[in-house]
Amino acid sequence: MLSLKEQWFERIARIKNREPETAPPQNMFLAFYQTTLRAQLSEAQHLTLQLLLLLLQAHRQVKLSVLASVFPQPIQYCSRKRNLQRFLVLP
Repeated sequence: MLSLKEQWFERIARIKNREPETAPPQNMFLAFYQTTLRAQLSEAQHLTLQLLLLLLQAHRQVKLSVLASVFPQPIQYCSRKRNLQRFLVLP
């Protein structure tokens, strides 16, 4: 069991190294939002939104380049970046 001071220093080291938190990310969607968004978005768009929210929670970066580099799509980086740009400018 680590002391409070040791836990604090470990957390600072993780933040400096830009490591994600060890706790599993929680779902940011409430049930109402899930049903509403699922009705408004296609299945692929809904999945993209969920993945973006999980990545934002884990990496805490809003830069498109960072999100594109960690986005789990089996395509090239430039294509992922373009795909995310198109998704984010949807009406």
